[in-house]
Amino acid sequence: MAYIDQDDVEKLMGDFTIPAHWTTAMDDAVTPLAKAIINVEDTIDGVTHNHFEKTTRKLQLKGDGTDSLETSALTLWPLYSVTSITERDAYDDSFADDGEVVSADSYEISVSRRALINHYSIWTGAKFYNYQLIAIFGYAIVPKAIQEAAVLLVQNLITPGTADKFASFESERFPDGYQYSRKGQAAVDTQLAPNLTGFQAVDIRLARFKINLPMFMGM
Repeated sequence: MAYIDQDDVEKLMGDFTIPAHWTTAMDDAVTPLAKAIINVEDTIDGVTHNHFEKTTRKLQLKGDGTDSLETSALTLWPLYSVTSITERDAYDDSFADDGEVVSADSYEISVSRRALINHYSIWTGAKFYNYQLIAIFGYAIVPKAIQEAAVLLVQNLITPGTADKFASFESERFPDGYQYSRKGQAAVDTQLAPNLTGFQAVDIRLARFKINLPMFMGM
């Protein structure tokens, strides 16, 4: 799976021609276009601290004696669904052999999608990782804005300067003295968008997906 494919690069943001050598497999049987798509997806994930496909991950978490089992200590990706939660009583216990599966009726994913809320009790506090979470993280469908951002970045790798053509602007001045200002959402987006990739049209699309939660590794 990928955020975008060749057809998206050619059509999603209007007609775009991909030079033949970009779709010709190299010695490793991978095309330059396929590599570019992978690199762009890594860039988007890196600057947003987010992920936009459904991906299964296994995490070990520590209960803290509250009804909230946080995942943001290890990943900022949003929870999509839970496969299982297994609890162990001792550090030397194996989740597979000694663990007890927590009933799915006992918890739900929080509104933030970065914690599991225990309905009836607390998550047992421990100094070791006493819970193993197997869950699907990410989004059910890649958001269109993410697809558009990916397309613009790939197109810009193929033809430098392409992304700049989609940049919005607040005003423009011409040599004859004529000038005008663009009003509305585009201007607002331009002012609020953080500098994530250096391309305004891309950053506007990524801005609302950027996660700013603190992440404390090893908590």
